[in-house]
Amino acid sequence: MSLIKNLKPAMKNLEIFGTVIKIENISTSYRTLAKAIIQDDSGKIILNLWGDQVNQCKIGDTIKITNAYTRSRFRILELNTWEKIQVINSNKG
Repeated sequence: MSLIKNLKPAMKNLEIFGTVIKIENISTSYRTLAKAIIQDDSGKIILNLWGDQVNQCKIGDTIKITNAYTRSRFRILELNTWEKIQVINSNKG
């Protein structure tokens, strides 16, 4: 498991646990995309949610992201995965 504060560009095969604190839907003509912000005790990072991932978690959920990778876009570090987002603790409210 990796802590958010230890992430750097071009890392691969990451396992991250975090809580979703914000989700913003992004309009694209070719694919469903949302940008979530997740946090753990060490920091925050943007998580790109693609396609079905957009509906797999919501604000307040604690999630597990597997087989993730990082990239730096416009000098902002982002987290991505093609795997299903696993909800560990759901925010029912």
